[in-house]
Amino acid sequence: MKKKMESNMDQASLTVTMSSETQGLHVDELLNAVSHLSTSDLAVVLKTLVFKVFKMEEILSCTRTGKKTANSGETPRPALDKAKFEAVQTAVMRKCLISIEVFRKKFDNLLKMERRKKTSQ
Repeated sequence: MKKKMESNMDQASLTVTMSSETQGLHVDELLNAVSHLSTSDLAVVLKTLVFKVFKMEEILSCTRTGKKTANSGETPRPALDKAKFEAVQTAVMRKCLISIEVFRKKFDNLLKMERRKKTSQ
């Protein structure tokens, strides 16, 4: 179990390193915004950074990939801005030491929950 976790962190650090080179100071600014939070507070870190980077209308009207799904109907929702998404991804993965798969699942779930909140109001 421990070795598997270490290998996931190694993969995450490789991805973070490659992405952070293109993002520069933006990732550092995001990390500073959540520096007071614990690394175990993944949900809080993710939500804080998503709302710092994206507008609510982007969160509600866009998807992570922009690809057509079974639930999207005739026209899929547009993709989120790739540079912003990668900056959030890099910052969260660096702060919480998680794999890219875990980040994607958490991110997609956050978008779903925000859409559900909006439709139930």
